[in-house]
Amino acid sequence: AWRVAVFFVALFNSKGILERLEQTHPEYRNELSTLVYLDAHGDEVKHLGFSPALIKALRKEVEELPPPQWARLGLSPTTRKSLLGLGAVGAAALIGFILFSPGYTQKLVRAHLYGEQEILTESTFPVDLPGKVEVPFRHELTLSREGEDPYLHVDFTKVSPDQKLDLLAKTEGNEWRVVGRVSGDNSNTIAPLSLSIDRPTQICFSGEEGLSTVCEVVPVYPPAVESTEVAIEAPDYTGKPRTMVSDSERIEAFEGSRIAVDWKTNGPVLASTLEILSPTRSVLESTPLVSEASETFSHRFDLADNTHVRLTLSDRFGQRGMSDVLHMIAVADGSPEVEILSPTREVTLPPDLRIPIKMTARDDIGLSTVEMIYRVDNGMPAGGQYHREVLADHLAGLVGGATPFIGETVLDLSALDLWPGDQVVYWFEATDYRGALPPG
Repeated sequence: AWRVAVFFVALFNSKGILERLEQTHPEYRNELSTLVYLDAHGDEVKHLGFSPALIKALRKEVEELPPPQWARLGLSPTTRKSLLGLGAVGAAALIGFILFSPGYTQKLVRAHLYGEQEILTESTFPVDLPGKVEVPFRHELTLSREGEDPYLHVDFTKVSPDQKLDLLAKTEGNEWRVVGRVSGDNSNTIAPLSLSIDRPTQICFSGEEGLSTVCEVVPVYPPAVESTEVAIEAPDYTGKPRTMVSDSERIEAFEGSRIAVDWKTNGPVLASTLEILSPTRSVLESTPLVSEASETFSHRFDLADNTHVRLTLSDRFGQRGMSDVLHMIAVADGSPEVEILSPTREVTLPPDLRIPIKMTARDDIGLSTVEMIYRVDNGMPAGGQYHREVLADHLAGLVGGATPFIGETVLDLSALDLWPGDQVVYWFEATDYRGALPPG
């Protein structure tokens, strides 16, 4: 028996062969030790600069050693014939075992030799499993004759009272493990079974008859928004181009802008609802969007005031999810700014009573009109008459933004019929451009 053990150890272990030869043939030791070192430290040998030719020569020396003496190895001609006979008998027994052994053992051996997935799907077993089922995320899988799982139907009617089946489970990167057992008694329950499906899991039943087909249980994750895109079309009078914003929780746009929001989810959603929220996130308005499986959702509206939008989702398993709150900030069109550049202090009236005045006006979008208004304040209760002079009209927004309007005019006091003590009050007014709407 010891000789047979030594033979098989050497047969499957090259290091064992070399060690055994060194022990029985001292004259081999130098060459064999060199060969062992070359095999174990190949990268180091190359790093030290040994040429391939030298390594080849060392290997050739080993190959040219005289044949080993079988008697030293304890293997006489009679023993060798016995070992060959034992090997032939063992091989024949192994082949017969694989071909003719029934049920479970045969399938395990074939699965080991040819791949488990191929064998586990070829089965005539009292329990049949579907190839694939989908369940909610973290669903507790429960299989029994009395209370079947709502997503995985298993027929146990063919399980006889004396049969016992193990439920096996396997996840990616892990081995098969037993997670429960079902027997043919009155209860027919799997105990213990607490299999939470939070990742794709393969399951099958095993018993004395072999293995059932493999069922892949795939968890469906709760609905969630993967991406959000917002298209902003500002009012025409602004001259702003259409802009796109992605995955931003705060978006600013001019009042009156046309907003288009598109959401994409991580999977089919059975129902979705658009919610308009208050600043404290209480629901002010709720609008159903779809009632059929879809992965994209859209909403269009005109931005009149600050708006807070959220999308709620529900899938076919009743799992719920929601998007982040989208804060739409309505930016009001700013009023024009007007400034008198000169005169900036008291001046002495020239003989012709004509005063040159210079001013500037600017707006965030564009200007429409610029006027100078003045009147005579003579102390009378009714006041003096207002006079208007248009410096610019029908600008149609062509001047504005980063470009200010600079205007120059002359205030002619000689035409006002002034008396001693009268005062002249003047100022400038500008309106911004709002397209077809009245000036702002």
